[in-house]
Amino acid sequence: MLRQEWVDRPVQEYRWVTQLGYEDSEGRRWKLNALECTESVKGVVTHYFAWLATLPVGVKTVAEMAQKGGRDRWKVEN
Repeated sequence: MLRQEWVDRPVQEYRWVTQLGYEDSEGRRWKLNALECTESVKGVVTHYFAWLATLPVGVKTVAEMAQKGGRDRWKVEN
């Protein structure tokens, strides 16, 4: 877990798991990494985000993936 506390933004907590086995509808096998982020204000969760990726996920990459990859993609899709 990685926890980031900001002065003017919600507290962010990241959790992840790597190498999850997945088989798609065509029988292809994949290893996916899962990442989740919760944002909270004064201990109350205000937002929850989750992503699957084939990119490496770890303490050094998790925040950047969520901020630059996941959120930017969400903005495009919505």
